[in-house]
Amino acid sequence: MISFIVLGWNESWRMVQTVQESFKFLSSALGAQRESDKAIVTRHSGESNVSDRWKHFLEPGNFLRNIERKRLKAPHDLQQQKVGSKEDLPVDFTDWDITICYRNRKDPFPYKHYFLMLVKPDSSQTKQEWKLEFSLNLDDNVGEVKWSVKSFKQQEEKKEETQKVTDNIIERIVNVLYATNFSYCLRNSENFANYIFDGNWQSHQLTQNNYMRKIFNDILSNEDREKLSTLPLDIAGKILKKEDIMFPELEGMLEFRNQTNLRGFRFPEDDYNIIVVGPTGAGKSTLINLLFNRTVCVTQKNDKSNFASVTRYAQVVSGIHFCQDGEVRVNVVDTMGFCDIFLENKEAADNLLRDILSEHSKIDKVVFVTYGVISAAHQEAIIQIMDKFQYPRKHPDLTKKRDNFVFLYNKTEKMTDYEKLEKLQDMGKKLGADIGHKIPVMMLVQGKEEEGIEAENYVRSGLTTSVNCLSDAEFDAATKKTCKQLRSVLLPHTREVLMSPKRLNIAQMQCPIQ
Repeated sequence: MISFIVLGWNESWRMVQTVQESFKFLSSALGAQRESDKAIVTRHSGESNVSDRWKHFLEPGNFLRNIERKRLKAPHDLQQQKVGSKEDLPVDFTDWDITICYRNRKDPFPYKHYFLMLVKPDSSQTKQEWKLEFSLNLDDNVGEVKWSVKSFKQQEEKKEETQKVTDNIIERIVNVLYATNFSYCLRNSENFANYIFDGNWQSHQLTQNNYMRKIFNDILSNEDREKLSTLPLDIAGKILKKEDIMFPELEGMLEFRNQTNLRGFRFPEDDYNIIVVGPTGAGKSTLINLLFNRTVCVTQKNDKSNFASVTRYAQVVSGIHFCQDGEVRVNVVDTMGFCDIFLENKEAADNLLRDILSEHSKIDKVVFVTYGVISAAHQEAIIQIMDKFQYPRKHPDLTKKRDNFVFLYNKTEKMTDYEKLEKLQDMGKKLGADIGHKIPVMMLVQGKEEEGIEAENYVRSGLTTSVNCLSDAEFDAATKKTCKQLRSVLLPHTREVLMSPKRLNIAQMQCPIQ
């Protein structure tokens, strides 16, 4: 009996040892898999090719990709279940701090999930914090807007930018409060967070060569690509379109005459022609509105410092400028979303360029507008467009042709003078542009107009601009400065400019797309 008990203990001990070895093996295998996953995520988040672990996501019959195909075919709106109001917000967020953040996620593929943190500034140790996000509810496969008290570890979040909550930000929150129509490509968490934060429906993860774009690129039609970073229809419908003078005290700007689609438009040789180019959300339409001192470009209603384009079709806005020696008709081309179209659809971009660069065209100013961090994709697009207009980069005999090119770094309302200069220099460096180039401005000497005596002044080709409205008819000193700069660098001061040999003559440029 005793020997049986001993034998039983020995067998039991061997069984325990076997189980321990098995656990060690499993633990080692799981550890290796975790390290493999980590390496895959690291490679993939570095915007390399799609990793092996998620190759099944790219298969034609993949369930999630088929669902995304259906979302792309649906109307580009948020399908909100009800109309939101300020009363639906959990608290009054006025003057709170709002920060745009993201977390790295792995499933169903590596991407950045964006959200907003709202924090009430308080000297007490207990902070009031709310998290706002738009995400996909996997249970019913629809999007949902969620409010929650912050519950994750501090180190898990990546912060991008912080500002104070304004009435306009609250209005934008209310505009999307009951959104349900989620799409990885057109209506994702980054679109949602950027729209609330600054009014722009942007998702940089979907720009060309970024990893989310690589995953979905083959299921995107040309029509889908044109919708990228474009406001949903129900948000775009909330536009401000008014014919009143925006700022009564602002004088010497363009007097509006008419507006037409670029397609089929021919630039008369005796008109002064301006082309405005830049990525979606850069503020091109806002700056054009300032040139006319009225809302002539269709924009989404939010604070005037952050108008967001609601269309991607180029239009020509025409007006009259009263120079010292007579009237000049001015045509301003608002190439809405052209940088994005240039990246997404080369054929559509070339067609648009042909509309601008006809053999009869004479261009007086080409204006490039950027803001924030200039992405590699937008940098590439702008450089290619500069080349299309034959921007002279190095040849010393062509430096005078730089008089026709203007570079504006926009949305600098909250920057110091040093930060503005730093951003402007970075813009010049990335685009290969001489932002310090002096553009001569010819003006008739006051009191000597009839004698035709001119004086030559200079304006730098690179400028920082900002638009910050204090009320419907009042704007701050920085905005006044922007208006004066736009007037000086973009608008003609005498009719003589129409006879200048410095005008960009498209017939002589031998543009490569002709």
